[in-house]
Amino acid sequence: MPAKDQTPVKTEAATRQQPLHPVSPDLDNLAQQPDKALLVQRARLDPRSLTSREVQRLQHIIGNHSVQRMFDEYGSPPSPLAFAGTVKRASQKGIGDDEDVPIKKDASGAVNRKRAEAIPPVAREESHPKPSTAALAGQEKISAQKGITEDEEDVPIKTEAAKVAQPMTASGHRFVESPFAAGFGAVGVHQDEVRRTDLSLLQRQPAPPAPAPTPPATPAPAGRAGLNYLAVLKDKVPGGWGVTTQDDPVIDITAYSDGTAWKCVITKADQRGHQGVRLLAGVTELTGVLVAAEADCGKLTTMAKSLKDVANQGTHSGFYMISAVQAHEDLHITQYRTPLNALYTTLKTAVEALTVPFAGNADAGAAKAAIKALPAFTTAKATFTAGELAANNATASHSPMAPFSAVELAVVTPMITTIDARKVTLKCAP
Repeated sequence: MPAKDQTPVKTEAATRQQPLHPVSPDLDNLAQQPDKALLVQRARLDPRSLTSREVQRLQHIIGNHSVQRMFDEYGSPPSPLAFAGTVKRASQKGIGDDEDVPIKKDASGAVNRKRAEAIPPVAREESHPKPSTAALAGQEKISAQKGITEDEEDVPIKTEAAKVAQPMTASGHRFVESPFAAGFGAVGVHQDEVRRTDLSLLQRQPAPPAPAPTPPATPAPAGRAGLNYLAVLKDKVPGGWGVTTQDDPVIDITAYSDGTAWKCVITKADQRGHQGVRLLAGVTELTGVLVAAEADCGKLTTMAKSLKDVANQGTHSGFYMISAVQAHEDLHITQYRTPLNALYTTLKTAVEALTVPFAGNADAGAAKAAIKALPAFTTAKATFTAGELAANNATASHSPMAPFSAVELAVVTPMITTIDARKVTLKCAP
């Protein structure tokens, strides 16, 4: 340890006659000593934020009266008890009257850290009173108990803090970095002290949101193996013999957790058709009863001819069967659904292979929306929709027509056979 200062001991009388030090240190000299410059800067911001050693060191740098003046202007000067015993201590150490023992903390050990604007250098004040000799008694005993040497009290503050630009609050207050504040941000917090912080200057940052819990694995809901064809509604009024229309299929999914990600199954795939059938004006429904009651061979021949012509998509002769019209329209349903079933199988395979992560999708509802927003889902759905439209247009075109004639003939042929039998009974000409 370096030797202690051997400056001759000052007497009390000499102490009182000693001229005051200048109030402000030479800033050029302080610029060459960043640790001292940082200490002076912190003292100007808030002298009460300094520790006991830092106040004592500040007295070494700028003098006791300058330190006292900082506390006076801050609005809460240090307690006179903080100066007890300074004369005797000064005699041992050989320091000037300005170099005094720093203020003590209050009984709770806490120091108010209210920030203030940077205090400009104060002017020298010759008439500033010094603590009385009585108030300075006992400092020697304090020093002996603490075991502090002058060199130990002059441990410099790390200079890196002085090289960093000091951040400021919205109100213009400046925070002070401290080498003891590692891990606590830019506000000086000393390890051996507990201090209160002005909440208007130092706002706590909100804690990061806790990660969402991983949804547990759940069984996949019951899906749709195929399209659900709802009952065809006979609610259309045709302009000709019959009409068939198809609603767009309604497809929906349900998301579920398999323990690693959100998946989905198609749980709704509804489709409904609409129909309307009739006999044209002037056409009579031909039945077995009507044939059996007919004794006119010529009329029986007309009945058979009308059935054949209309079934082959020709003109009527006044007779037809509504069931044959229905068979024609039912074929439209069959022709529409056959390709649609294959399209649905492709859609189901593509959609149910999609997944989204748990992150950002807190529940099944959010996961469902996220899956529907995936480009792959959009593409699969668009492919299905385009295929459905093509299937509808194909059957509506009656191309080819032969299948429709075949299904109508299948209905009317037994009636034609009944007519021929009646003609035989009546011994009509072939």
